[in-house]
Amino acid sequence: MSQHTSHVTGHHPDDLSGVTELRLHGVGGTSPASLLGDLAPTQVAGDRIAGFYRTADRDGRHVEAYSWGGLTSGSSWRVLWLVLLPFALANMAAHMFPPWLADRPVRFRLFRWAARLASFGLTLNLVLLAAAVPIDYVAYQCGGVPSCARWPAWVLPPDLPAVRILLGALAPLLLIGVLYLLAHTTQNRYDQIKPAAPGPGKERPEQANGFPGLRDPAFWNGVQHTRALTRLHVAGSLALVAALVAWTANGVRPVEVAWLWPLLAVPAAVVALCAIELRADTVGKRDPWRSWALLGLAGAAMAGAAVLAVSRPAGDPLEAGPHELPGLQVFMDAVYGVVFLTLFLVPVTLVAGAWTRENWPGAARRTVLVGAAFAVGVAVLARWGTDSLWIWIGTGLGIAVGVAGALSEGGDGRFRWAAPFVVLGVAMAVLNTFMLAMLLIVAEWLGTLRPCHDPRLGGCLDVATPPGNETPIAVFPLIRNITPYLVAVPLLLVACFVLYQLVRLLISGWTGRQAVFDYFCPRDVAGEAHPEWWVSTVERGPVPEWQRRLVRKWPGRVARARRLAQAPRDLDLLLTAVAVVGGVLFVWIQWRLRTSGGPPTNPNWLITACSGAAMLLPALLLVLLRLGWKDERHRRSIGVLWDVATFWPRHSHPLAPPSYAERAVPELQRRLWWLHDNGGTPLLAAHSQGSIIAVAALAQADARPVGDRVALVTFGSPLRTLYAWGFPAYFGDGLFRRLAYGPGIKVAYWRNFWCDTDYIGGPVKVSGTVDEQLPDPPTSRFLYGQPLPRVGAHTGFWADEELRRQVSALAAQLAAPTPGP
Repeated sequence: MSQHTSHVTGHHPDDLSGVTELRLHGVGGTSPASLLGDLAPTQVAGDRIAGFYRTADRDGRHVEAYSWGGLTSGSSWRVLWLVLLPFALANMAAHMFPPWLADRPVRFRLFRWAARLASFGLTLNLVLLAAAVPIDYVAYQCGGVPSCARWPAWVLPPDLPAVRILLGALAPLLLIGVLYLLAHTTQNRYDQIKPAAPGPGKERPEQANGFPGLRDPAFWNGVQHTRALTRLHVAGSLALVAALVAWTANGVRPVEVAWLWPLLAVPAAVVALCAIELRADTVGKRDPWRSWALLGLAGAAMAGAAVLAVSRPAGDPLEAGPHELPGLQVFMDAVYGVVFLTLFLVPVTLVAGAWTRENWPGAARRTVLVGAAFAVGVAVLARWGTDSLWIWIGTGLGIAVGVAGALSEGGDGRFRWAAPFVVLGVAMAVLNTFMLAMLLIVAEWLGTLRPCHDPRLGGCLDVATPPGNETPIAVFPLIRNITPYLVAVPLLLVACFVLYQLVRLLISGWTGRQAVFDYFCPRDVAGEAHPEWWVSTVERGPVPEWQRRLVRKWPGRVARARRLAQAPRDLDLLLTAVAVVGGVLFVWIQWRLRTSGGPPTNPNWLITACSGAAMLLPALLLVLLRLGWKDERHRRSIGVLWDVATFWPRHSHPLAPPSYAERAVPELQRRLWWLHDNGGTPLLAAHSQGSIIAVAALAQADARPVGDRVALVTFGSPLRTLYAWGFPAYFGDGLFRRLAYGPGIKVAYWRNFWCDTDYIGGPVKVSGTVDEQLPDPPTSRFLYGQPLPRVGAHTGFWADEELRRQVSALAAQLAAPTPGP
């Protein structure tokens, strides 16, 4: 069928009939040459970014490879996506909902709306901080002091503060333009490849046959919806900058209320209407026009704010002494209130979705438990009456551990609780930590930091004169005092988590030795030529002293590798702890501000240390960007993160890095269809993240030819360990059973190979013969004088002889004629 083959049939190989082993690499972007063991494989489809390569036939079958690593690490420019990590986390979080939520259509739609609102709030958060730095510190404060300004006076006129505010707003406007350009360009480049059998609409929770998940024919074809979301995010961002310029320009040179309020009401209306438009899961015929209209209205509001700024007279009535931009503190408080409101809507919808007539006692018990834990934490911090770091760290950590343990589902292999909220909270913490670090760096570069409120709300707390000729730069006292909360708390929690894992790792070296002996001893059979040269690492009974010294550490090493493979399954405990502690501290800080009238204080040495650590973050980011830009090997290492975070289409946050799967999955579907139409029988051999792409391609019945015959071999696969853990509504028992046994998407054969030292992959836990464990190390025997058997963990599958033998046997079964009815 031509519609399924037009994109990937640039070359026509001589023969496609018979079995074709199609290999898919995992994270890190293995090259086609390494994947096929051929220094010069022939490209038969695709382009230099991602394509299909073929080598010489082996064991009676064709051998191809799909190299998709260029979608995440091919170009030097792709390393810059690291800057958008918070947006990628927010988009990923929207797909981490529990499967039962999709069975409750109304509450599911509310959750999807709340997730998109939280992503919208994250965009506003970024734009707010990106605007505050150049408008306040550079344009208003430094631009008004000739000794501070590093530019000619005509660039930022010292006597026109409102005009300086407007000129400072060019920086966030440029950022908004860059984000829109990136989103539009990547949507054209990545999202335009149609699935093999396009279908109508995006996911619709209200469909009679339930939530389709990956089965939706248009899951990888949502470019129109993504474009509408992009315009809404850009419109809201423009409206935010317009309101900030109008409000602060009025703060330095007040204007009549009749002129001011329309300039504030229009941006507020744009943001509110954007929030309402975000409720839609699909794009209707009129939706694009509404998003364009809101974008135009936001542009008009920005123009009105510009007119207000340039019409303000010269002079600043508050120009005596250093001070923050008048009105900025109130504006930031209001915006942060909206941002945190959108964030906390997510757990509210999750709790509401969990309540049913059958389980309301358990849901009520957990809700009360969480509320009580937060209340106790805030009460203890308030009652203690001190701002010591160790008090609230200890209290917050204890609460986090208690809540995480109490909310643990235990043994079901899923993220323990509220994954969307936890990951969104981490995304917000990462964004604000990095942006506040940039704020402090800019302020230190321009002059000397001075803790100062809005001049109408108290002025400066520190009246000392800076040394030398340095210009004092006023910074909100809260910014300095919350830095330890954003830096020290996560670092200490990470340190506790690492210490916990290290202790368990060391203990496992002793407690797990017997399990290693029990596993390898039955397999430890001497069958080699010249057995006197071969040494066993698990031989029982009396052995020579030299042998005991040589192999005594090997069982413990294997036992520790097995324990290390389990450590990533506990990451949800760390992330939940960060989110819970962050929530408790946020409520406590807000309570302090509204009761005692001041932010919590910390020792100067702690503030200095944490501020310095925070300011290292941008430098670390620059180092990573430079390494990735200059060296493809480092770029592939950095791209490992994107292989998981950017698998998902931009259904929630349109400004996130592009989804490589929106090209990879349709391309793989078309190649499978092309092989089928030319008499071929595909055998997909997929490692690690490649198995996710393979399953996503096979999950859509409409994208597969009727009566196709496909075999699937997965190894080192995170289907169960990572994707069913974090995204159970998309990857779960239902999908795995249908793939193995039908109906609709059944494959001819499915074998999943795994080893217990793999820190990424694992069994899929489908009944029958799907799973098969491989020993790792492959043997407990070694040739004297050679290294001891090495633990392969996640990287040794392609060279495993047993795996190769199993793939060849499966190819032979696939080549055999099918029995008649």
